[in-house]
Amino acid sequence: MAPKSAVAGSDFTITLYDQDLDQNATFAEQAIVNVVSSRIVGSVYSVELTETAASSGVFTASMRSQDKATTALAEHAKVNVQEGDVLAVEYTDLSPVFRVARATARVETRSCGCSTITTDSESIAAGESLVVSVYDPDQNKQSETANNLEIVITNLDRPNQIYTMMQLRESAADSSVFTGMLQTRDNKIQPDTFVGTSD
Repeated sequence: MAPKSAVAGSDFTITLYDQDLDQNATFAEQAIVNVVSSRIVGSVYSVELTETAASSGVFTASMRSQDKATTALAEHAKVNVQEGDVLAVEYTDLSPVFRVARATARVETRSCGCSTITTDSESIAAGESLVVSVYDPDQNKQSETANNLEIVITNLDRPNQIYTMMQLRESAADSSVFTGMLQTRDNKIQPDTFVGTSD
């Protein structure tokens, strides 16, 4: 199970090695493992793994955690967790002898809660673009790759205007800095952009 520790919302990769499960050498097969949480005894999630290739005997799947207090049934391919939980993957190997394999991962406390948002200019003319940057270590959920972050943009001078969602991209793996370009338009009636001549 990897990584061995991550914040809630991260993906965990489960990998199982068992050549006995390769019953058919012509196509990739499936295997089932159980994921249990340390928070409440009896909470069990079944996760289906897929063989990486025909006859490889290696089965894998990605499981996303979500920050929820409930241990009821989670969304498909997700597991409910909270900070401090220990997740364990369990697999019962029936051949050649009965044996339970177990791997664990810990859900860490979020790093700092110290997010900041900045722009490359305090004021712009209608029709110009604005670079938006967000620094948030808590959203750096996969340290080995650049993550995405979605923010909401609204126009304070037009409170009844529809908001827009903006997608930011982490500048580099493990940087915790997310940036994106907001394009504005000089238009009094503009449901999808947010700057007019006096906004």
